[in-house]
Formats: sequence, C-alpha cells, structure tokens
Amino acid sequence: MFRVRPAPATPGQHFYDRKPPALGNRHASCAARLVWDRLVELGRPVRHLEPLVNVVFAGDSARARGRFRGEHAESTRAGFHRALPDARAAHGTDADVYRAVRR
Repeated sequence: MFRVRPAPATPGQHFYDRKPPALGNRHASCAARLVWDRLVELGRPVRHLEPLVNVVFAGDSARARGRFRGEHAESTRAGFHRALPDARAAHGTDADVYRAVRR
C-alpha cells in the first residue's frame, strides 16, 4: 500500500507528502489528491472518486474549502467529515476508524 513519509518524498517514489520540499506550496494539494492523481495517471478506474478527493482536500486546506464550499458543507453535515469524528469517538484504532468510515 502507499506510505506517507516526511519530505523529501515524491509521488514518483510512491510517497505522498504535500509539504515542502516535496511540493513547493503545501496548499497546492493533499495526500489524497496526490494518490488519486497517480492512480488516474496509471489508468486506474478512479475518476468517480474525484468528488470525495475534492472534499478531503477542502477539509485539509482553507483555500480548497473556498473552491469546494458547498461540497464541504454537505460533507460536514452528512458525509465524510461527519462520519470521521464520529468514528474516531467510537473506535480506538486507526484500522477500526477506517472500517467504520468505509461503511
């Protein structure tokens, strides 16, 4: 699977870190978008996940939040950004949180 490592890492090495020096501007992307971009580049059938990637990016970046304001508001009300804190409160491990959010 993909590993997130501190810089200096690059998507070409399959490390997805958005902070300098990997990317010059930490607000230009997020780890989810870097992974998604790579999968699209490889021809994987993931284009349908773009709305989710945009919402994750909006949750990670105030600048992106402005671009995806409506999507982020809906996610906070009843989507991913609502499910994540609920899952964290109910589960003690990252694996359990992941499974809960995935459901």
